[in-house]
Amino acid sequence: MKFGILLSGQYHTDTDMVAALEGQLTMLRFARDRGWDSYFGNQHYLQEGDLQMLQIVPYLARMHADAGPMTMGVGLVLLTLQNPVDVAETIASLDVIARGNMVFGVGLGYRNVEFDAFGIRKGHRVRRFEQCLDIVKRLWTEDEVTFENEVWKLNKAHLTLRPVQKPRPPVWIAAKHPNAVRRA
Repeated sequence: MKFGILLSGQYHTDTDMVAALEGQLTMLRFARDRGWDSYFGNQHYLQEGDLQMLQIVPYLARMHADAGPMTMGVGLVLLTLQNPVDVAETIASLDVIARGNMVFGVGLGYRNVEFDAFGIRKGHRVRRFEQCLDIVKRLWTEDEVTFENEVWKLNKAHLTLRPVQKPRPPVWIAAKHPNAVRRA
């Protein structure tokens, strides 16, 4: 059996975020020193109410400096809101930082405030998610990628950085709804 910890960069707005980050690092070191296998972070934008949140990529990169042999878990990127080229290069960079010891988790997202802010119609999220994930995986494994839709246009695109893991990091897909479970 393996054990992992989901570290949360989400706190009340009156929280001292420097102190909160130190607390997260303390928990990570505690788990690491007791042989836990992995650590995960998650992503959201525009926290509602009285919340603030560290963004996943700098947060996980900082955590990795103290994680030792633990597997880094990007758990999860709201792929529907992202540009696939940015995702492919950013996650490849995290895979290098993790020395090929990471998992790439993705999800559709569900919060209207996020879809509105990124100008994405919620009804288009499944198609956009599937296309984005397909492009990311292709960029990691193909020498040139050509793709065009109403959002993205790639013409013989070549990624500047490939992941350490071959052919790519494992992809974990978040799912609650029965359709999402089937898709995963």
